[in-house]
Amino acid sequence: MSIQLHQVTVTLKKRSILRNVSLSFCSPLTYILGLNGSGKTTLLRTITGEVAFKGRVLIEDKDGRHMNEHERALKLAVVSQRVNLPFQLNVLEFVLMGRYAKLDWWRSYGASDRKRVEEELERMGILGLKGREMNEISGGELQKVLLARALAQDTPWLLLDEPGQQLDPKSRKNLYQMLTDLSQEGKKIICSTHDREAVEAGNNRIIGMKDGEVVYSRENENDWETVWQALYA
Repeated sequence: MSIQLHQVTVTLKKRSILRNVSLSFCSPLTYILGLNGSGKTTLLRTITGEVAFKGRVLIEDKDGRHMNEHERALKLAVVSQRVNLPFQLNVLEFVLMGRYAKLDWWRSYGASDRKRVEEELERMGILGLKGREMNEISGGELQKVLLARALAQDTPWLLLDEPGQQLDPKSRKNLYQMLTDLSQEGKKIICSTHDREAVEAGNNRIIGMKDGEVVYSRENENDWETVWQALYA
C-alpha cells in the first residue's frame, strides 16, 4: 500500500513550486520538513488533487487524476491549513461530516457514526466540546476538532498540513505521540511540519524539501540537530 509521485512538477503563476519530484510513500509515518515556501503544502495538495500538475500520482496503484471526490474520501483523510468553517454547526455535527463517505445513498448518520465521532473527540480530549458551536472554540480546540474529524473518517491514509501550529507545547507533544501510536496500529500518515517534537518522537521517515525539490530522506531519524543542519541552517 503506497502513494507514489513520478516526476511531478507544479507551476503556479509562472513559478515552479515542485520540480520533478519522485517519491514513494510506504512508511507508516512520514514527516515532510522544510522552510516556508519549500513546497511541503503543495506536495500534499498535489496528492489530494487540489492543484494541477505534470507527472503522475498513484494512490494505492490508482491514477489520482481518475479518482472522484468520493473515492478520495475513502482513501485520504486530510487536515489542511485552509478550512471553510460552517459556523452554524456544533462540534459534534461538524465532526460527523467526516463520516459522509461511509454513508450509503439511502442512509443518514446513525448511532454507530455518532459513537465513532465521540470516540475520536474523546481521544483528542475534547468530548466536552461536542455541543459547542464551531464559532465558540479556540484555535487550539479547532485544530483538535479537525483531527477528530479526519480520524472519524476511518481512511487508510491520514494527510496533515502543519497540525501542531495552533497547539500549546504539551498538546503538540501529545499529538506527535498519538501519530506514532496510530502508525503502529496500521494507519499510514504523511505530515508536513516544522515541529521539533515530530522528529524527536522517532519511528518515522523524514523527507526534507528545499526550493520545490527533495534534498533529504532518512528512516528512523530522531536527531533534531541533524535535521536542522540539513534543512534550516
